[in-house]
Amino acid sequence: MRRDRFVRAYGELHGDVQDVFGADFSVPLHLGEPTLYPAKRNMAFCAYGAGDNGDEIIIFVAPKLLKGPPERIEAILRHELAHAIEFHMGEPELRTWAKSQGKTLPPGMERRADAVAEILWGDPIYYDEILVQTLDRGIRPRPKHLGL
Repeated sequence: MRRDRFVRAYGELHGDVQDVFGADFSVPLHLGEPTLYPAKRNMAFCAYGAGDNGDEIIIFVAPKLLKGPPERIEAILRHELAHAIEFHMGEPELRTWAKSQGKTLPPGMERRADAVAEILWGDPIYYDEILVQTLDRGIRPRPKHLGL
């Protein structure tokens, strides 16, 4: 995927989050150095306490993510935005929001991020052949050996 299209896709997903959680939700996206992602399945992470002030939430993505299938890219961005939502709101408020949507969030931050993404966008999160998130078919829920 071209970088401009990738940035536009992130902007659309970020806008979806702002529509639900408010305009004060603002999480920048940064393309990280390839060395930050040594394993094949290392594609992205959400960092809280980043930035110059130490209080910013930032999503970092590996350059190799842009070479992946669109279903993987979108699922990973949704998953990382879900982490950012939890950092932004806190777990108790996030659980209250999910309950207002008629859902219960699972224990474990990783499965919780998948569940939040599924509530927000309505699509299940799967894990593909290299065990990263995808909107295409695969394993579901997140395999326990990846950490919950």
